[in-house]
Amino acid sequence: MVKTNTSFLILVLFSLLSTTANAAVTLDLANSRMITQNTDGISQTAEASDYFGWAVTTGDYNGDGYDDVVTGIPFEGISGQSEAGAIQVIYGSSGGLSTQDEVFHQNRAGMAGTLNSHEHFGYAVATGDFDNDGFDDVAVGIPLDKDEADFSGSVQILYGSASGLSTGQNQLINQNSPSIVNSSEADDHFGYSLAVGDFNNDGFDDLAVGVPQEDIKNNSVFNGGAVHLIYGSIFGLATNNHLVSLASDGIGGTEAAHDKFGYALTAGDFDSDGFDDIAVGIPNRLVDGKGNAGAVKIIYGTATGIGTRDKMFSQNNLAGIPESNDHLGKALIAGDFNHDGFDDLVIGVENENVGNLNSAGAIHFILGSSSGLTNTSNEIFTQDDFGINQAESQAYFGSSFTKGDFNQDGILDLAVGAFLDDDILGAGNIKGGTVTILSGNAAGLFFTQNVSQSTPHVGAIDEIGDNFGYSLTSGDYNGDGLADLIVGAPGEGINDILFKVGAIWVSYGMFFLPP
Repeated sequence: MVKTNTSFLILVLFSLLSTTANAAVTLDLANSRMITQNTDGISQTAEASDYFGWAVTTGDYNGDGYDDVVTGIPFEGISGQSEAGAIQVIYGSSGGLSTQDEVFHQNRAGMAGTLNSHEHFGYAVATGDFDNDGFDDVAVGIPLDKDEADFSGSVQILYGSASGLSTGQNQLINQNSPSIVNSSEADDHFGYSLAVGDFNNDGFDDLAVGVPQEDIKNNSVFNGGAVHLIYGSIFGLATNNHLVSLASDGIGGTEAAHDKFGYALTAGDFDSDGFDDIAVGIPNRLVDGKGNAGAVKIIYGTATGIGTRDKMFSQNNLAGIPESNDHLGKALIAGDFNHDGFDDLVIGVENENVGNLNSAGAIHFILGSSSGLTNTSNEIFTQDDFGINQAESQAYFGSSFTKGDFNQDGILDLAVGAFLDDDILGAGNIKGGTVTILSGNAAGLFFTQNVSQSTPHVGAIDEIGDNFGYSLTSGDYNGDGLADLIVGAPGEGINDILFKVGAIWVSYGMFFLPP
């Protein structure tokens, strides 16, 4: 159940009133575009239940100055193997996302690993420059990979180059890989979640890999969950790594079965010391006797990587009240949304009840500081706050996030997905999904814009189960210096014939000229 911090609320409301002129339009919806695997010029063919757009990430993989997007297609059938999975990269250009694209899967020549059905290659994707060569690379989660044990999981790394992503240097990393601590076991789901940061501040991006069903403490704690930190180097990943869980030496908290530590991950520098820190979602955590209430563990970076300084957050030390099945921590994002030099943390509580509305969803906003994240400056927001679309049952507000400066005021803004939200124009119980833009300023976050497939110029029809907003990413795909938004709609169908083929929607940023 939601409760509010009154003084913080007044501060944000004052900010809202004083910045109304800046809260108009942030995205150029008139030039938005929907892309599927049936879009002219895009390779592959849309098929039912592919779920194109399930996961999305952004990077400049060919170093041409235009951001590109990678889309996970984890249920794509490959060479007769159902749900083997694939990813598709679509490259940016002066005109935005182009028709230059490539598809990668484990049956492509030169790819490490073995193609198997139901492995879900592309279930999670993340971008970083792991070898610091100036070309972004992509990490691909394969949480049900069977190469080492049934559904033990793995991660495939594709490195960028002047010609884009290639198979030439690709790596398959799992818990049986040389130099990786621990060992692969059935149903670990290594690669279920991914995050990128420079945890030791050596100039090479590092990769955090969630293993939410890892049995910890000598396998005595079933599905306790763990996170691998794999450090970048001139040779790429997998040269130095370690494993953290609630059973790790020096990490506070008591491990428990079915916690699923590592279900969600994000990285940010919450204390601005130059070392990125990791936030780990534990959505099934028991809190104050409430099962699956959920929690988030923060572990801070050091010169040697992730250390043991840590902090646990749940609704027993944040705004709100712990309730069974809230699943706080299923989605996370870090960013400096108040422009004070410290990254802040946003936590999704997609199953939060709002009054009598089940799973309407909420987000927690926690400010960073020189001491890191603290529970003295935090707030919980629902769709009933600040003119946001009205809270509704099973909207799952807070199920996905991305960040970007969409209104060009020099401060990061936040996009929040609610993938089963009703049509914002009031068509009634459509549940096609919506995305809410919350703009950042010195006081925090304020409401700017709602978008659904029924918003004028979006160019699609709101339909039940489209899951518009299930995944989000942002970047500058046309090189104009403005942040653009990509929304995944993996349940999108085509012509009422092909169902759940999936799509991504891109809206380009535009300059905001205040009155």
